[in-house]
Parts: sequence; C-alpha cells; structure tokens
Amino acid sequence: MHSQSKVELMGRALLYGLPSVLARAEGYDPPRHPRCTLMTYRFSDVWRYFDHGLYRFMLKHIYIPWVGRDSSLARQLQGTALVFTFVCVWHGVHSNVLWWAAVNFLAVVAERLADLIAKEPRYMGWEARWLPGAWRRRFLGGVAGAPYVPSLAALVIFLSDMDNATTVTTTIFVSDFPKSTVTCFLFMFCLGQCSMELQNCKMRQKARAKQA
Repeated sequence: MHSQSKVELMGRALLYGLPSVLARAEGYDPPRHPRCTLMTYRFSDVWRYFDHGLYRFMLKHIYIPWVGRDSSLARQLQGTALVFTFVCVWHGVHSNVLWWAAVNFLAVVAERLADLIAKEPRYMGWEARWLPGAWRRRFLGGVAGAPYVPSLAALVIFLSDMDNATTVTTTIFVSDFPKSTVTCFLFMFCLGQCSMELQNCKMRQKARAKQA
C-alpha cells in the first residue's frame, strides 16, 4: 500500500510538475505540486497540500460560499461535510470511497475540535504546568501519530478494499499485539516529529524571506 501511494504521488508530481513549469514560464500562477503525505502530520494539511488545485477549488466554490461570515463550529462542520461529499462524487461514489472519505472527515473534525480545546485557558494552563519545554513537542507528536493508523486503514480501503483494510488493522491491534502496535505507533511518532520539524523549517524560511 505504501508503494502504491508513492506511485500515485509520483504520478501526480509528474502530471502537475511539467505543466506547472510551462505555466510559470508563461507568467501564470499554477497550484503547487503535491506534498508527500508522510511529511504532513495534520489531516487538514494533507488535504490542503496533496492536491492543491482541488483544495483551492473546493475552498473557493464549496466551503467559503457555504460558511460565509458565519464562523461558528456548526457552520464549519457543515462546510467540511459538503466538501467531503464532493470528494466522494469526484472520486466516484463507491463503498471504498465512502469509507475513505468518512474516515478522513472524522479525522479533520477531530483535529478541529482539538484545535479549539488547545485554545481553552484551562488546557493552556495544564499544558504550561505539565508539558514544559520539549515535553510539549513530544506530546504533540504522540497526539499527531494516533490518527495515522486510521489514515492508513482508510488509504488501504481507497487503494484496495475493505478486506485488506481489516487485515491490516487486525494485524496491528489484535493478532500481532503488542509488537506491531508499539512498532507502528513508534514509527508514527517519529514521523510526526519529522513532519513538525519540516514545517518549522519552512516557517523559519518564510520569516527570513520577509525580513530580507
């Protein structure tokens, strides 16, 4: 499954890369090429950067028109649901696509709720007390690593079928517990740390570019 996802990523990079170069040569501003999903620790960023052109289309023509100036959580969730409904139609209304979109929708919603909790004064006080220094980074890496497993199952469903996804999740959590479970989460934790460091590096580069 990992190799299949990489093949799809390379295919999209080639499909969008050469036309993007030609478009920039003509003075246009095309969507950016896909970013590797393994180097993205937030679900929302996966959808934002893997197919940036599709993301911009859905943001402009579906999400923003529906949400409008109403920034309430309910309205945002409705807009997100509409976006993933369009994703199902875009990729073909099949059972594997529905499961894949549903898992990703729930993950994006969970991430949004986590962002709201992180802004609460009570949580911020708890974090300042119990997660000093690098422990906050470790905690975020652990939290970010947890959604990778359902994401993996959803990707298997999308690229293959439900039977293979069941086999993967059963192996991780049941038949090969705890070895596969611990190994998987440790790998995801390290991957989340790498993703956060990559994002921090890009933010520093943007800050230096603005100062220059």
